Amino acid sequence: MPLVENSKRLFQLYIQPLAALSRLLDEGRLWIALLLAVATTFALHVPSMAVVTSPVAVAPDPESAPPPRSGIDRRAIPEEPLGPGILERSLERFTAYDAFSPFAPLIALALFVTPGIILWMSVVKGGGFTTVLTRDYLPLLLLLAMAWTAAFLPLTLFGLGTMAVHIPMPRQPILWWVSTAYFLALAGCAARVMYGVRLGEAAAASIMGGVAGIAGVMVRDLAGPLLYYAGSPLFLYFIYSLFQGDIRALGSGLSQRQNFRRQLELATINPRDSDAHYQLGLIYQQRRRVDEASASFHRAVEINDEEIDAQHQLGRIAIERGNPTEAIARFRKVAALDERHASGEVWRELGAALFTAGENGPALVALEKYTNRRPYDPEGLCWYGRVLAQQEKTTEAREAFERAIEAVDTMPSNRRREVSRWKSVAKDELAKLK
Repeated sequence: MPLVENSKRLFQLYIQPLAALSRLLDEGRLWIALLLAVATTFALHVPSMAVVTSPVAVAPDPESAPPPRSGIDRRAIPEEPLGPGILERSLERFTAYDAFSPFAPLIALALFVTPGIILWMSVVKGGGFTTVLTRDYLPLLLLLAMAWTAAFLPLTLFGLGTMAVHIPMPRQPILWWVSTAYFLALAGCAARVMYGVRLGEAAAASIMGGVAGIAGVMVRDLAGPLLYYAGSPLFLYFIYSLFQGDIRALGSGLSQRQNFRRQLELATINPRDSDAHYQLGLIYQQRRRVDEASASFHRAVEINDEEIDAQHQLGRIAIERGNPTEAIARFRKVAALDERHASGEVWRELGAALFTAGENGPALVALEKYTNRRPYDPEGLCWYGRVLAQQEKTTEAREAFERAIEAVDTMPSNRRREVSRWKSVAKDELAKLK
């Protein structure tokens, strides 16, 4: 049953977050994720609301109670301060600390956090924001809703437990801050699963999502009564009529992604279809499920020993796992089949694997061939410079590292972000040469 499967993935988030999020992306149901998030948020505030509505808590003191008034003197109501006050209130709402705005975090999650992460990833990875939003909004919202539930479920259970034994729940903001921090960590994991980015890029996406969420809550607070007009049924219908095509497209991203995954699995039933196993392996690889990716690539190679793309990916996985011997064998097989495969990158990766294995002579030959063909690739130049430095060819090594830095600096901005770490590597290696 979908509810049982989603619940299993919810508890798997505490042990294997990347694997759980990847499974949710393939099999999860958005309505279940939203239902769990709403139920957790509502239950989180039950202890606080029980205290507020308690007869003891609200009983007025006869001596200190003000005399009855026939009306409200608006001049006696102090104005809420702006500046730090509005920021503090927005933080309380975003972290679910404010019991009188229980669902503000979930609204911020849907309207600001999810688009904020997508906007950041569209800048980092390239692509139009509208296109990426249409494709990724519902899948990412599904993952973030489950992440929110997993982050606040322990605090919810703690509060319900204290209420059951008639102990007041500690209203310490640090508890809500810890849960929010855990949610942002899981949001970073969701970015890694969705986009296959490195840890630093995923952390930056999570932070940008949090900033967007807090800013959205603040804008909502500042807007005040204007939101009542925005919530008018006539206004909502007008917006839907104006953008109904985009709204419908927005809802197709999750179903298309899950249907594509199912079709690939069905295609792997064919014992001769090596490409289906390769494509399935790429999906697993992007989602950081390396074991499943390796199994799919191995199956593709078993079906067709000359499946060059699968051989190449198995070599990359072997490098990541610290097995340069297997990587060398894979890359040599690829080079024998097609020495220009992947724009000749097989020679760069073969040279890096040989250098890692301590075979500097063959590594130099492979990297010379690569850098002659692609003289402005900073990664290849860095590996080439390392081999030259190892052979005490200091002048040539320094030139290679300087060319790597220049190559990064002269690239387009979107490409520069992808390879910026090789500029740092080149600078570190230059410092060692000095």
